[in-house]
Amino acid sequence: LLGLLVLIFCVTLATGTILVWVFVRQQRNLAELQLDFVSKVSHELRTPLTSIRMFTETMELRRDDPAAMSKCIDALGRESARLQGLIDRLLDWGRMESGRRVFEMREEHVDEIVDEALEAFEPTRTGRVEVKKQVRGILPALWCDRAALVDALVNLLSNAYKYGAKGRVDVTVEPRDKFVAITVRDFGAGIARHEHKRIFERFYRVDDLLARQ
Repeated sequence: LLGLLVLIFCVTLATGTILVWVFVRQQRNLAELQLDFVSKVSHELRTPLTSIRMFTETMELRRDDPAAMSKCIDALGRESARLQGLIDRLLDWGRMESGRRVFEMREEHVDEIVDEALEAFEPTRTGRVEVKKQVRGILPALWCDRAALVDALVNLLSNAYKYGAKGRVDVTVEPRDKFVAITVRDFGAGIARHEHKRIFERFYRVDDLLARQ
């Protein structure tokens, strides 16, 4: 009986030690990912802020040059919209993480949602990328949260713009049985197959040269 009790105690102790080690390791990895996420977010916010400051200084130095003033004003508008988009995405992410994001479901026209997403994406791109939209078939009405779906499409368009190639992004909308398929396709290198399982992992980002750029 004593030997059995000692054996149970040892097994319990070993199991507890392993579980604690696994938990601590998970928390450490999450903390490292959070720090990396904060660092990347800070970098993303710093870029438009630096541009805004630079164009403001240019306007101060070249007040008598209407052409330069016009270019600076246009650039300030683009960078301000970019900064606002970054902040809005962070706020939305925070609300979703805390469970406070309220989704307002109603019947919507898919074509109008795609057009709104393309319009919202327009200020962040340059003429170097051509966006082609194609609608196939008769589209049924969609039961959805319009703003959330627009956000999701803008996110896909932004990624396609940043990581795509050939200066082209295709957006296709088509009915599939009782559903509607919206496809955003770029022509870049794509995501490595061994990274697919981490697509929905929080804070994770592919660590390669293209992502760092």
